[in-house]
Amino acid sequence: MRLLGERSIPLIEDDVYGEIYFGAGRARCCKSFDDAGEVIYCSSFSKTIAPGYRVGWMIPGRHYGKALDLKTTTNICTASPTQMAIAAFLREGYFERHLRRLRGAIHNQMEALLLSLHRHFPAETRAGFPSGGAAIWVELPPGIDTVDYFFKAWEARKNPRQAGRRMY
Repeated sequence: MRLLGERSIPLIEDDVYGEIYFGAGRARCCKSFDDAGEVIYCSSFSKTIAPGYRVGWMIPGRHYGKALDLKTTTNICTASPTQMAIAAFLREGYFERHLRRLRGAIHNQMEALLLSLHRHFPAETRAGFPSGGAAIWVELPPGIDTVDYFFKAWEARKNPRQAGRRMY
């Protein structure tokens, strides 16, 4: 962040999964280290409360004027009822309880996904449990053509007799 500030280089931080963490607390975002106002922090409720509502926000730092220009010239308004519904949800204090349940559900999905990877992917496949979010980084063994692997998985999905077997 110091280097970005010294060189006046803006950073767009897309933190839509920041509230979905599995440890004791949320990881610090880049914006928390931003002394120069170079981080344009963006987030949304689309991954935590309501995917279809498309309600998000930004903290543009010193780029507020440009962000406002872009907002008013490209997308003048967001539907008020959806914003009001989310505001009421937050105001009534439901968000934290909802996040605790959501974190638990996604954590369980990650465990199930890793178990499935262990069962159905090549033995040398590496994957680590994430500290948050809804994605797992998977490294296949050298020499495996991932495009070919995708199509084999697609065929196995269509043929239930293939589903329980390793493809490599």
